[in-house]
Amino acid sequence: MKDNEHKIRFEQLKKIFKNKSILIYGTGNFFKEIQTSCKLSELNIIGITDKKYSLNPSIKEDFGYKTIP
Repeated sequence: MKDNEHKIRFEQLKKIFKNKSILIYGTGNFFKEIQTSCKLSELNIIGITDKKYSLNPSIKEDFGYKTIP
């Protein structure tokens, strides 16, 4: 996708998820890429979850978000 297409798609997603709480599953390389290209602070992300947090429950926060094992 071109950069402009990403922006258009993100604007669509913001409308879909307006006033909704979001839990993100999967915080690997793809999530890192999304963080650099989108302003995730514009979404109501309440936490992130991934298998790695279940394996290491001492990680309480990652990428600036609460982790949920």
